[in-house]
Amino acid sequence: MASEPPPQTDPFQLDAIDDVDFGPMRLMRQTFHAKQTGVADWSELDLVYWEGTLGGARFDIYVEEAGAFPEIPPDSRMMLKRLGATVAAMRQEVAGRMLDLARDWAESGELPEPTPASLEAALRLDAIHTYEDWAPTLYFEECETDIDRMIFAGHVVEVRLTPDGSISEAHIAG
Repeated sequence: MASEPPPQTDPFQLDAIDDVDFGPMRLMRQTFHAKQTGVADWSELDLVYWEGTLGGARFDIYVEEAGAFPEIPPDSRMMLKRLGATVAAMRQEVAGRMLDLARDWAESGELPEPTPASLEAALRLDAIHTYEDWAPTLYFEECETDIDRMIFAGHVVEVRLTPDGSISEAHIAG
């Protein structure tokens, strides 16, 4: 019988700064446990990340092999600044990529057929997750709060980017 992991800790704040590019940011640490191949016991791991906002969307930059108070990785900073300038165009491209699926879901839920413009207007960037040396993943959610009128029934659209910032895939998360 597999043993259960020890409880995960709540994130706690290590530091807070007023960043020149992103405004208020917090450095967070969270401890969790994971199984490693060939090891019987649970290993304790620390997850260290910077969190902030970009154009109303929450972002997290996960810092690998972090010291006690790591800096924001320069590549992550540059990527987020580039991303901030392209969010509107990216939302338009995501709407185009998801349109056929949105039409299928709307038909099955007896909703009006979405157009490219209505789907674009229905989506908003909710979160950006990135590791210091990985391309980011974006999470779009619907602006509608009534589950009966949501095109994707409350599911999040996950968008994976390439290192150069273009979309590699867009799909329903989960």
